[in-house]
Amino acid sequence: MLMVRSGKRREAEAEQLKALRVQRELAVFGDGYKRRTQEELSEPEIWWSEHYQWLKDSGYLLRPRYAPGWVPSWKGTKKDRLLCEDGRALEVYSMF
Repeated sequence: MLMVRSGKRREAEAEQLKALRVQRELAVFGDGYKRRTQEELSEPEIWWSEHYQWLKDSGYLLRPRYAPGWVPSWKGTKKDRLLCEDGRALEVYSMF
């Protein structure tokens, strides 16, 4: 009987930890998080896209992927997106 109680206690503790983890994830990521498709810009890429024209006017040219009104070059074709210049997203790594 003692083992049954401790098993139930462990299950209850595991459920509490799971609920706490979900609360923490919501606090960090918010409830508006959605997985993006391959044809959508990531959050860091959106920043670059929003500054495309200013950077161009300043003499810098970004990849076509960040141009206003960008349409993926592989869309509607049989091309492998990974073989297209605009088929790879910005890779951001944090060292912290």
